[in-house]
Amino acid sequence: MKRDRNAVRAVVDANVWVSALINPQGAGAQLMEAARRGQFTVVCSRPVPSELETVLQRPRVARLCGMTRADVAATARYLRNLSYWVTVTGEHDVCRDPQDNKVIETAIRGRAPIIVSKDSDLLDPALREPLAAHGIRVLTDEEFLATLRRQV
Repeated sequence: MKRDRNAVRAVVDANVWVSALINPQGAGAQLMEAARRGQFTVVCSRPVPSELETVLQRPRVARLCGMTRADVAATARYLRNLSYWVTVTGEHDVCRDPQDNKVIETAIRGRAPIIVSKDSDLLDPALREPLAAHGIRVLTDEEFLATLRRQV
């Protein structure tokens, strides 16, 4: 899919994608549609779709989403194909959760000024300053949707 070079770049945390699949009318699903339409460029690294697959295969989440293993694999493949890819090395350590450090490094390496997440560790005010040093802010899915709407 061709991307608008001027479109904002954002890393979308796996928890937002899971939310999109659980609630097809929610903000996460609206972001998924906005990404599909090219309203923003999804920046991704291997840990994000891997985490997505892991979470979607949990029995409770699978029931909520109504997804089979084949559906989960197809969804992860869709995310991989939709995204601009970067490689992370694990060299950034600013967050309590190592998985979240990988999300932060994805944003840094992918020159994405926004991380979209529902994760309290990433939304922690203590991270604002270290992330701002890299030109990054963390927004909830609803906040990012509002940002996209203002751009239209």
